[in-house]
Amino acid sequence: MPRRRSEHAERVGEWLALLRAQRGWTQKELAARVGAAGDRTVSNVETGATELAPASRPAWEQAFGLPSGSVTDAYKRGRIPEDGAAPQADRSDAIVSKAGIPDRYRRHPSVLEVLASELPDSDKVQLLKIWLTQQMAFEQTFDTLRGRAAT
Repeated sequence: MPRRRSEHAERVGEWLALLRAQRGWTQKELAARVGAAGDRTVSNVETGATELAPASRPAWEQAFGLPSGSVTDAYKRGRIPEDGAAPQADRSDAIVSKAGIPDRYRRHPSVLEVLASELPDSDKVQLLKIWLTQQMAFEQTFDTLRGRAAT
């Protein structure tokens, strides 16, 4: 199902992850809906590590209720269908920027969950700032403890 990355794979993956999160599906649930080998396949597609094979794209389009050919078009041209979350993606970019979320966390499940929620944008920004503070504290503590364990 997955294949080599295209230049738009990361953007398409982010869009597909957003669509999944908006529906409240886990990666495992989406894998079952589209006939994927497992949630790892979905994860690789959502992070842009791999691109969906052309034969697999119709199942994903059907699962999300997208127009036929929209996933292929997104991979080829980087265009996300207007009826498939483009406005939300633009708003999400603004929210993530306002919250100061680094690129490495943009597709973190917690970030995607907040972005897909029905909360007002101002609450999303506030919640993401809190999450980022906790995430950074966790990483710092983990690095410290890992350093102690190595000595």
